Amino acid sequence: MKQAKRILLITPYGSYRTAAYVTVTGQLGFDCIIASTGYHAVSHAPGSTIISLEGGSTNLDLGRLQKQHRRTPFQGVIATDDSVVEIAAALTERLRLPGNSVEAVRR
Repeated sequence: MKQAKRILLITPYGSYRTAAYVTVTGQLGFDCIIASTGYHAVSHAPGSTIISLEGGSTNLDLGRLQKQHRRTPFQGVIATDDSVVEIAAALTERLRLPGNSVEAVRR
């Protein structure tokens, strides 16, 4: 059985960019897993897995995302906005996925 290609999309509550990213990942043949601090902000993404983030606890959020990765591995992580690039970088470092380092995104 062929493993599904998945992308984790990390997006802040209310981002206007989310819908465009979901559309493009689908067009590229990826299933989209969405992590956001606001479930209703991304409820317009039917068929997508939604992960609720705390937003105030990076370690808790990283733990949730790592747990999701063990259940449904994703091949990449995309941050939709500047406010979520650091958690995306921290996650890619932990999972050894391609991406920017935390040090690089803090500059």
